Amino acid sequence: MLEQLRKSIDELALKKNLSPELVKTCLERAVEGAVCEFFEIRECDADVEDGIIMGYFHVGEDMGLSEAWWFYDWSFYGDVIPVEFTFMMFEEIPPVVERTRELFERIVEEVGADELVKKWRAKVHQAVEGVIKARHGDWIEVELGDEARGVMPRRRWVKRETASYRRGKLMYFYVVKVSKVVGGVDVELSRGSIGLPAALITHVAPWVKVKSVRRIAGRKSWVVADTRLPAAMLREVSRMLGGEVIEVNTGPA
Repeated sequence: MLEQLRKSIDELALKKNLSPELVKTCLERAVEGAVCEFFEIRECDADVEDGIIMGYFHVGEDMGLSEAWWFYDWSFYGDVIPVEFTFMMFEEIPPVVERTRELFERIVEEVGADELVKKWRAKVHQAVEGVIKARHGDWIEVELGDEARGVMPRRRWVKRETASYRRGKLMYFYVVKVSKVVGGVDVELSRGSIGLPAALITHVAPWVKVKSVRRIAGRKSWVVADTRLPAAMLREVSRMLGGEVIEVNTGPA
């Protein structure tokens, strides 16, 4: 079973959108935890590539002196004896196998959530594309294309466009903040933030330096850009904003 877990690394990495190296490290931590618990010792080192586990036994605590002499005849109380095991040695020991599986699943989920938080925190104050999944009483759920859940509370809505907030609607949103919650990651989104027009211009033209200076959400926005923006670009951004007028002044942004 441990061998099966080792062979599942690439498949699981693809499924969880994690690097194989990171998933391998998760399995090593899980094996170490399970083996340490089984022998009731403090420290283990696992190497998935070699299928080797080193357990470190403290003489006088984890093993007796006579037992330690089987490994090193010079051993004495307080010494730490490294003992090498292979994955295959634990294949027929259900407590180790089941505990490894349990820890592996938990660690992968935690690491996956941490990586997702890191990914989305890098997008805070940026514009992202999403599809409305469901509209509730005072918030909207948005599908963002991965395991993060987009959430747009009512205070982030634009009053003039609320009728268009229907399931399946593709829109652009401003990323306000990211939170790790029980069971996953929540990304708070907004359609009404002052920063959305500038973020959309940056999304369309990453080379342009731009900042929003004023906005009447759903009606008109004022931005400052470091270069003149083509009319076609402004029409595209206006379309993303549901027809909102954009006034651009050229200057330091």
